[in-house]
Parts: sequence; C-alpha cells; structure tokens
Amino acid sequence: MQRILDQAPEPWGMKVSAVEVKNVDLPQEMQRAIARQTEAGRERRSKVIHAEGEYQAFQRLTDAANVLSEYPASLQLLAGQQ
Repeated sequence: MQRILDQAPEPWGMKVSAVEVKNVDLPQEMQRAIARQTEAGRERRSKVIHAEGEYQAFQRLTDAANVLSEYPASLQLLAGQQ
C-alpha cells in the first residue's frame, strides 16, 4: 500500500504522508469469520474465569478440611449447628 501511495502522486511532485480510512466494506464471509473468532475468544475467557472459580472453591474446601482435621472438636461443633 505504501508503494502505491508513493508512486501515484510522484509525477506531480507530491508525497502522501497520511491516509485515513473512513469506511471499509467487508464481505459477508469475512464478517462471519470475524464474528466466530470474537465469539470463540469470549467463550475461552468465560471458561478460564469459570475454571478459576472452581479452583478457588477447591482451595477453600481444602483449607476448611485442613482446619477440621487439625481441630477435631470443630467438627463436633459444626455438626451440632445443623
């Protein structure tokens, strides 16, 4: 693209230094491909967030099990509350 922009105005002694693209029409197939890629990215992030939540829940349960095993009386107190 830069080569084309350099060559076209050269006969007039001009140099293009900046170009602004205002509107681009994409074919439907490309729009669908971009949409699928975007959706896949969202789904991936969602799975990562869900997995992180599962991991944190596992850590909390592990911490609770460690406390209960360290203090057997706490298990009796917990059972008594129900």
